[in-house]
Amino acid sequence: MKCRHCQSDLTVSLIDLVTSPPSNAYLTQQELQATEKYFPLRVLVCTDCWLVQTEDYAGA
Repeated sequence: MKCRHCQSDLTVSLIDLVTSPPSNAYLTQQELQATEKYFPLRVLVCTDCWLVQTEDYAGA
């Protein structure tokens, strides 16, 4: 993945929460019984410009 600001390669992972449900996904009573979708959540740091950013995930 490339930095959104300077286009450098991102090689440093600040935190990797593996998978997490979407934020603000308030479930109804019926939805509590269904399997909730989870998506990768990883935060990367650019070592050239120091921008901290989440990794893109197209399926979210």
